[in-house]
Formats: sequence, C-alpha cells, structure tokens
Amino acid sequence: MRISHIEFLKMRALHVELPAYSSLYNIDDESYRIYGVKQMDCRFVKLYFQINTLLTSIWLSAIYKGMDAPKDHQNVVTIDVHAAKDLLNSSGYRYLDVRSVEEFNKSHVENADNVPYMFITEAGRVKNPDFVEQVTAICKNEDHLIVACNSGGRSVRASVDLLHSGFKHIVNMGGGYSAWVDAGFAGNKPREDLKTSCKFPPNS
Repeated sequence: MRISHIEFLKMRALHVELPAYSSLYNIDDESYRIYGVKQMDCRFVKLYFQINTLLTSIWLSAIYKGMDAPKDHQNVVTIDVHAAKDLLNSSGYRYLDVRSVEEFNKSHVENADNVPYMFITEAGRVKNPDFVEQVTAICKNEDHLIVACNSGGRSVRASVDLLHSGFKHIVNMGGGYSAWVDAGFAGNKPREDLKTSCKFPPNS
C-alpha cells in the first residue's frame, strides 16, 4: 500500500484505525520534499514514519478491540533487511536470532543474541517450551528487538509470543538471515559457507 505523508498526517489527526500489514508502508519522496526534507535525509525520515505508523496501528487496534496484545501474525511489524540494518546501526535495536544453535554457529549477525524458537527431534519440529523465559533472562520488556530466523517462519511466531508476554518493541525481519546474506551484509565469504538449508519453512 502506498500512502503520501499528507494522507498519513490526516489519518493520524482523524484517529483513523490504520491496518497492520506484513511490510512497511511506502511513503513517497515527493511528500517529504514538500515539507522541505532534503533528498539525502528521506531514507531516515521514511524509516521513522514507517515504523511509527505500524506501531500506531497496533496500538489503536488494541484499544478499539479491547486486546491486551496482538493475537495473530498480521499484527507483527515486519521490516526488510535494509531497514533492520539501519535500526541496528542507529536506533539501539538488538538482534535476536531464533534459529537453532547449529544454524547460529555457522554464521550470524555480529553481536546477535541466540535463543532457539524450535528444535528438530525424532518426533519432528518441536517448539522450545522455555523460549520466552530464556529471552526474558537476557532481555528486558522495554528493549527494542529485531527478531529473525533463517527465512521468516519461526521469527513471526516468536514475535507473536514475545508481544503476548509483554515485550513492547518487537519487529520481525522479513526473509531472515538468508535475506541478510543475499543482501551482502554478512561479508565476502561464499554464500554456501554462510547460509543453511531451512528445515523450518515459513509456512510450517
């Protein structure tokens, strides 16, 4: 969905309930130039309004529907790897890697925390029953977290659980670490040395 900055301000002023989407709103550069924002600053201003818009939509939805927390995947804010990199570099976000220990040890984002969301057992895929407790042991509810897995399946579910448990600043990284590698953010090693085959596909 593409909305202009002017439309965005009107919606906020009228307290319109904004729908939650699985990706960031796309606000056009022309609207920023109307307000005197330099072109080189548009990227960072965009990121602010995009994140703020979606977080507002979740907050309004909770108020109007009487919800204590988002109850499904549609209420999870998802950003791409480029926006995630910007947040890690400039906004005090931490990277929570919910892949398995084996995946994490092969390659991971610098300074990332690792708490597996699922395990593979003889019985199949099993959710980590202590996931939220383990995250709470290393992160505070007020911490700003980027949640990511290998391709986006586990991280969405992990984000829902964390929001339900009281974490206030959670964003999901779409495409996961695989997309991070594809974007060239993991260094110059061959991709096969960095990526793992996903045993937890997004629709699993």
